Amino acid sequence: MDKKTVFLHIGLPKTGTTTFQTTVMRSPHVMLSHGIRYLETGTKLGVNAEHHLLVQGILGPRGARIDTLASEEILAGIWAAARREIDTAPESKILISSELFSLEIRKLEDIVRLRRELCDYNVVIALVLRDVADFVNSLYLQRVVEGYYEPIEATIEEFSNFLNWSDLTEKWASVFGRENVRVLRYEDLDRSRLAGHMLEHLVDIKLTDGQLTDVSGNFSLGKAAAEFVLALNRSAMPEPAKRRLRSVVVEALARFDTGMKRSEFVDDEMADVLRSRCEWPLLAAKPLRNMATS
Repeated sequence: MDKKTVFLHIGLPKTGTTTFQTTVMRSPHVMLSHGIRYLETGTKLGVNAEHHLLVQGILGPRGARIDTLASEEILAGIWAAARREIDTAPESKILISSELFSLEIRKLEDIVRLRRELCDYNVVIALVLRDVADFVNSLYLQRVVEGYYEPIEATIEEFSNFLNWSDLTEKWASVFGRENVRVLRYEDLDRSRLAGHMLEHLVDIKLTDGQLTDVSGNFSLGKAAAEFVLALNRSAMPEPAKRRLRSVVVEALARFDTGMKRSEFVDDEMADVLRSRCEWPLLAAKPLRNMATS
C-alpha cells in the first residue's frame, strides 16, 4: 500500500495563513474532490482552523503559552490522535497548517522529533516567504493589536535569529530533504484568490475558476489607528480597561474601509538593514504561475 503524503504548511506568519486555514477548513467538499483531508486533530473545530496544538505537542511545556487552556493529557496524546486520523482517513493527501511550526519550532532537535512523529508518511514541507521588511512590519502591527508596547527595534532584536529565510529553509531541508521542501513567495500569490492559489502550488492540484472562495482572515490597522492602539498599550490605564478599549477599537475598524494610510513602523533605514541580512533560498527563485488559468 502506498504511503500517504502529509503536506505540512509551516508558515510564515503574516503570509495569508489565517485566510488559507479558514478557507480550506470550511471547504471540505472541495478538499474531498481532490483527495485532500484537512486534518481535524490539532484544530479547534468551529473556532480556530490552525493546527497550533500539534506545535504545542512537539514543544511540550516550552509551548505552554500557545494555548494555556490545553490540558497536559490532550497534548501528550495529540500526535497519536493525529496519526489515527491520518491512517483511517480515505484521502491520500493530508494537509496540516500552522505558522507556529516555523515561528516556534526553531531547534533542530524539535524538527527531528516532528519528523519521527510523521515517519510512516511521505512529508512535504510547504513554506511561504515574504519580503523581510514587510514581514517585520506586519508582525509588529499584529503584536501591537494584541497589546504589545515596546518599540519595533525590540521586536527586530527578539527575532534577529529568525529573519534569514535561507537559514530557516535549510534547517527544515536538512531533516526532511531539500526535494521535499516547497517555497513560495507571498508577493507572487494572486491576492484575489489567495487560498486557492496557495493550495494549488502547495498540494499539486488544479482548481476550476471559482471553486474555492477566500474567507477573510486578519485585517490590517491603518497608520492612525495603529498609533492610537500603541499609545493605549503604553498608557497608565488599568490592563482590563486597555483590553476592553482595544477590542472595541479593533472590532469596529475591522468592519469598515477607513481609508487610512498603511502602517509603516519599519523605516527605510531599518528595511535596508533587514534586507541586507536576509538571504533567500534558491528554492524560492521561480515565479508562480496561476494554475487556474494556465
